[in-house]
Amino acid sequence: MTRSQVQVLDRPPEIIFMKKFAIFDIDGTLYRWQLYHELVEYLALDGKLPASAATELGDAWNSWRGGEISFDNYEKVVIGTMVENLPKISVDDFETACNVVVENSAHKTYYYTRTLLKDLKSRGYCIIAITGSQQELIDRFGKVYGFDLVVGSKYERQGNTFTGKTEVMTIGRKLDILKQLVNEHELSWTDSYAIGDSDGDASLLEVVDNPIAFNPSEGLFEQARVEGWPIVVERKNIAYVFGEKHQDLVLKETVTY
Repeated sequence: MTRSQVQVLDRPPEIIFMKKFAIFDIDGTLYRWQLYHELVEYLALDGKLPASAATELGDAWNSWRGGEISFDNYEKVVIGTMVENLPKISVDDFETACNVVVENSAHKTYYYTRTLLKDLKSRGYCIIAITGSQQELIDRFGKVYGFDLVVGSKYERQGNTFTGKTEVMTIGRKLDILKQLVNEHELSWTDSYAIGDSDGDASLLEVVDNPIAFNPSEGLFEQARVEGWPIVVERKNIAYVFGEKHQDLVLKETVTY
């Protein structure tokens, strides 16, 4: 199914004066690292995780950075550590950790996507974030950059503890969540934007008028080439913007800052 076909099937009838929107992935797209990972690392360093968990995280990090395991395998360790130990962490400690992570790291963003967000915001777009990181993190991070709507993973609470259950799961559900937000807030699909970096963001890029694959994973890169979506790679102080020309990927623009 092509992107245009998806749009026809999924979009509601346009209403005059409906507000345009732009949907951003956060981790690896706007934020230069992973908020989720920063949170788990902080909890480990602050002694809120068992020493064995902290050691396992450190070993996995070094193995990934040393090229011995894939990023996916490293991420599985991080997620598994959080899921296993969450019921042992108080809500107060969790909230404190979220505050510290955002206060210390919110400035670590990519220039291209940060500038794009500001530009779209100034043009009246509704700025949306859907991320696999925790709702508590994205609530705080979203305020820093003026997001209008933010949705992250949410864990069930019971008093000052976590039950270990997940109330809201965003992984694999980003498109469904976006459709719900668009309908609830009467947003317009016309001239919409989606910016993401992973295979899981492809479903969002498929349904908007302006898809951007930013520092894409291998899977998203290949799909972007097939679909003819713009591909942006930011490294150091230059963003390289690639596009299709006669079925070849060509450098269209460089953005230096």
